[in-house]
Amino acid sequence: MQSRQKAAVDEPCLGKERSFSLSFPNIFLDEGSGGLMEKGQDQIEFRCEFCGSNTREDVVNMALWEEGNLIVIEDVKARICDQCHEQFYDSETTWKIDKLRQEGFRPENAEREIKVPVFSLRRVKISELNFPHPVLGEDGTIE
Repeated sequence: MQSRQKAAVDEPCLGKERSFSLSFPNIFLDEGSGGLMEKGQDQIEFRCEFCGSNTREDVVNMALWEEGNLIVIEDVKARICDQCHEQFYDSETTWKIDKLRQEGFRPENAEREIKVPVFSLRRVKISELNFPHPVLGEDGTIE
């Protein structure tokens, strides 16, 4: 019997919980033990909860704000949706991020520091665009 299970990915470090569907094409419910068992060596397929597309495993960088400071975390294991690019993190990864947060992201523990330019949209005028806006007409009004 094929099974389709939902798995919750707890993201305590990000202050929210996400869940995504796991499709187990080669896993069946073992009636005797009541657990899931794998059939064969095929890879388990993870589907995106939001759009239903396939996801792939990758290593990404994460940027977040902590007490007014921009923090960059490298080497973050994630599953990324091929269609909508939503990222999902397993419990080990979220616990590692939580550990960094509990330690206060102290600069002396950082691998390195980077200089980051900061931009503001307050200074950008739509009327000064050098290309046609997809919604606004040439005169700056909605078409």
